[in-house]
Amino acid sequence: MPLNSDTGISVPVDIFKSYDIRGVAGESLTHSNIRLIGQAFGSEYAGEIKGEVLVACDARLSSPELKSALIDGVRSTGLDVIDLGTIPTPLLYFAAHNSVAGTGLMVTASHNPPHFNGVKFTLANKPFYGDAIQRLYQRISKGDLATGSLGRLSEQSVVDIYRQAVSSDIQISAPVRAVLDCANGVAGGIAPKVLRDIGCEVIELYCEVDGRFPNHSADPTRPENLQDLIAAVIAEKADIGLAIDGDGDRLVAVSPLGEIIWPDRLMILFARDILPAYPGREVVFDVKCQRSLAWEVVRVGGKPILWKTGHSLIRAKMLEYDAIFGGEILGHLYFNDRWPGFDDGIYASARLCEMLSRSELSATEIFSTLPDSVNTPEIRIHCDDPHTVIERFRSHAKFDDAEVITIDG
Repeated sequence: MPLNSDTGISVPVDIFKSYDIRGVAGESLTHSNIRLIGQAFGSEYAGEIKGEVLVACDARLSSPELKSALIDGVRSTGLDVIDLGTIPTPLLYFAAHNSVAGTGLMVTASHNPPHFNGVKFTLANKPFYGDAIQRLYQRISKGDLATGSLGRLSEQSVVDIYRQAVSSDIQISAPVRAVLDCANGVAGGIAPKVLRDIGCEVIELYCEVDGRFPNHSADPTRPENLQDLIAAVIAEKADIGLAIDGDGDRLVAVSPLGEIIWPDRLMILFARDILPAYPGREVVFDVKCQRSLAWEVVRVGGKPILWKTGHSLIRAKMLEYDAIFGGEILGHLYFNDRWPGFDDGIYASARLCEMLSRSELSATEIFSTLPDSVNTPEIRIHCDDPHTVIERFRSHAKFDDAEVITIDG
């Protein structure tokens, strides 16, 4: 770990990930080094940012203190900060989209266990990842940190504005009975209200916000975390089950029969719903999605764009093509037709309920129209040198008469 010559604080390099900052709160991610991260961000971008930087946090027990330290670091470079409080990540993106600077920092570790925490960034309403994150580490390791007059701090709530925006865009046309599982994450404080705003009947499951995630992990892409939702959907004779992750930016659904509707299958439904009004527009999705998604996009008049896994990478590719819709197998869904194009599990839930309400088919009948596909769950095998393994595989494998796709998944 490098020792900053000015502060004497060591910062571990391994918390600087590809798409965010993430570590164990109080160990690799401390009050002191998250302050340095905020200071490094301000040092790097103070000359570019015109307007206030937005900062918010999720409901993890460590989040308020870490958010306070992050704000201190940003303000130390002279930048003004608006504290948005404890909200889901999509609400930070929503606020940034409607702000002057379009820049926000979110203290969250998404679906990771409760002792983890981290920081997600958006800069000028664009994804912030890769080299941009590594430059923050380099500034800290070199002690290249600016100081200025202390920036101003104000507080603001975006919750009511967000609710109004969603309900102005969506109102269901027929009753929808939904079971909503927020895994005790921060979305539990707002998602039930949003769905009721648009006219849904909502049965709440684990919507009490509790940063310890006492009932199950906040990762809806793991089937074991969906078992209570499946049981509740069947018992309540609901039209749909909705599982939102720990910071509110991902969605997985459950059918009335208790079948898990994975995000790539949801993308097929949304593509069918969106593309007739936007013929020829691109839909971006990651390589882990089933192949029938691409076929369906073409069938309803769109252009499928297969791309690398990672929410920042998908978002960047969507901006490159001005894609109308996008998604990932992990549940990030990006609407760019009537919404600003960021991943939002709450808005995606509302759009799904809207789609169900407009159809003459029952929810069960709608899901039965989805193509069946055989797939395996994600298998994670530790590998010390994955790039060498892949290159060796490429050099030895023979796929006659086949197109080989080498996009990183």
